Amino acid sequence: MGGTKRATIKQLKRRERRIKEKEEAAKKKKGSSKPEKITGDVILPKINKELTSQIRKMKAITPSGVANAFGLRVSVAKDLLETLEIKGVIELVSGNSHIRIYRFTS
Repeated sequence: MGGTKRATIKQLKRRERRIKEKEEAAKKKKGSSKPEKITGDVILPKINKELTSQIRKMKAITPSGVANAFGLRVSVAKDLLETLEIKGVIELVSGNSHIRIYRFTS
């Protein structure tokens, strides 16, 4: 026969006041609009000698390693490595659906 007890009048008034304050704060926050995010295509960096020389210095050429080295997103780094593979600059050593490891062609 326990259970939760009924809140006192003072507690109910306090709870109502807090809810009203939160609603007012939310309204004020909505008033200040945030800049809209612009989404679009991500442009691959140009493949030049500097880029290939930086990649050549890496021990293991992986999408995450390239992304960290050049400040790219991993998806962009994957696309970059795929284009380098198509051009014959690097070749796939091993990999699966999660990670691919490349090396420079001799």
